[in-house]
Amino acid sequence: MGVAADVGREQDIERLVEATVEHFGRIDLFVSNAGIAIDGGLDTTAEQWRKIIDLNLMSQVHAARHAVSHMLAQGGGYLLNVASAAGLLVIFDTVSHTVTKHASIGFTEWLAATYEDQGIGVSVLCPAAVRTAILAGKYDTPEGGRDAITTDELADIVVKGLAEERFRSPPTPGCWSASRSRPATTTSTST
Repeated sequence: MGVAADVGREQDIERLVEATVEHFGRIDLFVSNAGIAIDGGLDTTAEQWRKIIDLNLMSQVHAARHAVSHMLAQGGGYLLNVASAAGLLVIFDTVSHTVTKHASIGFTEWLAATYEDQGIGVSVLCPAAVRTAILAGKYDTPEGGRDAITTDELADIVVKGLAEERFRSPPTPGCWSASRSRPATTTSTST
């Protein structure tokens, strides 16, 4: 089933979720994989910041907002947010990509901590170089460098990580990850 959607717009995500539930009766796995990179540092314009925040972060917020209620009602489900190695590192030529991917990981950690006891599985994927059109021409090769993994290799990592319910995928030549299986939770009190 195909649904045309601009994932940077909440109403399109809501329509996608509703169409999926209407057609299939449930959502077992929602993968938020939209993302862009905009090169630049402090010269990144406010318009560019809004665009990348809407696509790299808010699309995941909107997806969770509309999919989680269905998952809770059906007794469970799984959210997989695709961040990037940029969410664990600093990519010097793109501050907005680095910041939004860090935020994606933070949001995913919050989801995992909030819904782990309610039947909602949550993972984040942090791939580094993957041979896609995004990397075409970078690193002096059409594929994005000799260390880039293929989309098939990445798919194998995703399937294995979901089967093992890992919070993050393990380090591989194409994926970078922290080693803990669940996000840390903190509590605070004030006196």
